[in-house]
Order: sequence, then structure tokens, then C-alpha cells
Amino acid sequence: MNRVNSIRVESRAWVCFDHPDFRGEQLILEHGDYPDFFHWHSHSDHMGSCRPVGMFQNQLGFGI
Repeated sequence: MNRVNSIRVESRAWVCFDHPDFRGEQLILEHGDYPDFFHWHSHSDHMGSCRPVGMFQNQLGFGI
């Protein structure tokens, strides 16, 4: 897993997961600055994967 110190979302909303391959606890990040994991309402500084809200994974890959 990757440790994250801060996040800046400049456009769109993102869904992030605490495990790789879009698995685990989900959280939504919208436009703004998140200086530490308390600001994105997480219990840890680990983040495994993120994707824009509205994208989904199907058998052929990603779709919108």
C-alpha cells in the first residue's frame, strides 16, 4: 500500500480505495485540498487506488 501525505483535487470527484485494484473501503474526494488523512475522513494514511467518479470497471476494462 502507498502512504499519502496530502491530496489536491483540481477537477471532478474521485473515489479512492484503501486497497489496490479498487478494493476495500471507499471514500469520495471532491475539489479542494486535503492536507492530511484526517481531512479526507480516513483512519489511515494508506491509499491503494483512485479513479474518477462515474468510471466503472467491467470485464473489458473501464467504462463511463
